[in-house]
Amino acid sequence: MIAISPQWFNVISTVYNALSFIVAGAISLLGYKAYKLIKEKKYLNFSIAFFFIMLSFVVMALTNLIVYLNLGSNVSRILGIINWGYVIYALLTVVGFVLLVILSFKIKDAKVIVIISIVLAAALLLFDFIMMFHLILLLLALLLSYHFYRNCVEKKTANSKLVFAAFTSMMISHIFHMASASNYISAGTGEVIYVIGSTILVAGYILLLAALLRFK
Repeated sequence: MIAISPQWFNVISTVYNALSFIVAGAISLLGYKAYKLIKEKKYLNFSIAFFFIMLSFVVMALTNLIVYLNLGSNVSRILGIINWGYVIYALLTVVGFVLLVILSFKIKDAKVIVIISIVLAAALLLFDFIMMFHLILLLLALLLSYHFYRNCVEKKTANSKLVFAAFTSMMISHIFHMASASNYISAGTGEVIYVIGSTILVAGYILLLAALLRFK
């Protein structure tokens, strides 16, 4: 959850990260179990995608812990730890969502996958990191939301509606996070918007887990 996090939200943010880690891990495990049972590779890829997302929350938790243990260090050291932690967190999250898009749209051309990966990596590293991270996830979540909207219209089941709602929530959360980091919004307003976005993001993960547990 990269954006402007208010200090009073730190404890709640830690809880949110823990919840997201648990949900992503549970989804990854369920996907792996489905693969072992059904032997279809798409379930293994689904499991791997959420494993990357789960790892991103591990990195975020470790970053916060290291920062806490180094509070007595100089500011530049702490900022360095935060920056590297956020970069690794962002890359793992983007990899997870890219894998979900590839899986959902059944992209099999290796050249297309390589080009997508290079473009996204370049965008993250060459432009405003925070804004680009949330913009990339917004676009990826939009693609997934569109895909699962079509699935929802076709199947009209409670599970398909939950999955559509989950990815739509994730998409909306990144709109809020982008807004919170905007230079056109005051710091106080940005903090409130950030909290709302983080809450919506966690809700999205919980909705997705609920859908998978119903499927199970």
